[in-house]
Formats: sequence, C-alpha cells, structure tokens
Amino acid sequence: MRLFYYVPVLILLTTPQTLWACLPHSPSDVFIGRVQALSPVPEVNQPINFDVQFSRHRFVFRPFLTWFKYSKPQQWRSNFELKNIEKNELVIGLAYNPDGSKPADYTISSLAALRCENDTLIIGKPVVSFVAWNRENDSCRHDGATPIGILDGFFTENQAYYLHKLQEKYPTCEQLESAFPITVDGANGADVVNKMSNVDEKPQPSEANSSLWQHLKQWLKQLF
Repeated sequence: MRLFYYVPVLILLTTPQTLWACLPHSPSDVFIGRVQALSPVPEVNQPINFDVQFSRHRFVFRPFLTWFKYSKPQQWRSNFELKNIEKNELVIGLAYNPDGSKPADYTISSLAALRCENDTLIIGKPVVSFVAWNRENDSCRHDGATPIGILDGFFTENQAYYLHKLQEKYPTCEQLESAFPITVDGANGADVVNKMSNVDEKPQPSEANSSLWQHLKQWLKQLF
C-alpha cells in the first residue's frame, strides 16, 4: 500500500536531473547531535569533503522496532562547511547511508542549529539547501516565498508537525540537554568549529550523479 502511494511520484521522476531535484528525504533521516569537529578530507580529482564528528547523536524519528534496519553511524561526511556552527552546539540534520557495503558511513545532506528557550524548541535555517518536495504543488518547484525548513520536504506533513513531535519527545530544555549532554574537553567549550576558506560547496556533476543513485537506492529500500 505504501509503495502504491509513491508510484505517481516515481513516474514524475523521469530524468536524473529531476530525480536529484525532487527525491525527498525520509523522517528516518532526521538526527540530532552535538558538533565536536570538522576536518577536510581531500581526495584525488574530487571536491573537498569534510569529516564531521559528534559527541552525541540520535536519529529521533526511527521507530524502535526498525533498529535492525540501520547500522550505528561511525563516520559522518558532508560536502559543505558548518558555517556559524560552534563546537558543542546542538544541531538537527538530515543524513543517510549512501553505500550498503559501508553501513556505518553516513552522508549529511544539511543541518540547522537547534535551540531551546523557555522549554520551546527552535530550529534555525538550514546551513545549505537540500532536496525538498513541495506538497502544495506536488513537485519540486519552490517560489522562494516560504523558506524551506530542515523538516520540510517530506511527502507527508511539514516542519510544524515534526517540530511538535520533537517537542513531545523533549518537553523541557532540561530534558533535551539531558538527552544530549555537552562534552567538556577544554577550557573553551564554544570554540568555533574548524573552517576551510574558498571551498566550492557545490558538488561536481560526477559526484552529484553518484550521490543521486546512492540516495535513490537508499530511498527505495525504505519503501519495503
């Protein structure tokens, strides 16, 4: 039944360009974590990627009974800098496993700062744009009038809905901090995460096509 729901969308995705623009993430890709470090990982003939380290992390919308479907992340990679994100800062993001032969390796599509004020969760703007589906017009078109939140772009429900679910999980700031405690490893726990300058954040076509099919395989596996 779930596959039948997605059939019209799959029909729309007729070209690699359309696939890359429209293929949405799943709520199972949503994680919360505390950033610890960002290190460039240069590769021959490839754009610079980054190794991201978290002291605490958790995929917050994965049902407990599906734990056997996913491996615990051991390595996190991104192709963008964590601009304006500080060490020990709490973030919420989207990540998926692009390679079934390396189940512990995860790729981060985007993330945003996550704060709590007066027992209310607040999600910042995404650090970089990401794949997002527009439910209003059943396409990948966005007019730019309404900013796309990190929890938008799913086939069902929007950021307000998932933010409410998060608020139910962590009804107070104390409970959120307790679930993701700060790791103190130096005199200054708010050191800015290492940054690279003059780095092209846009994936090259070869990298984009590779990531596209890896993401597509991961997405299709989630349907069954």
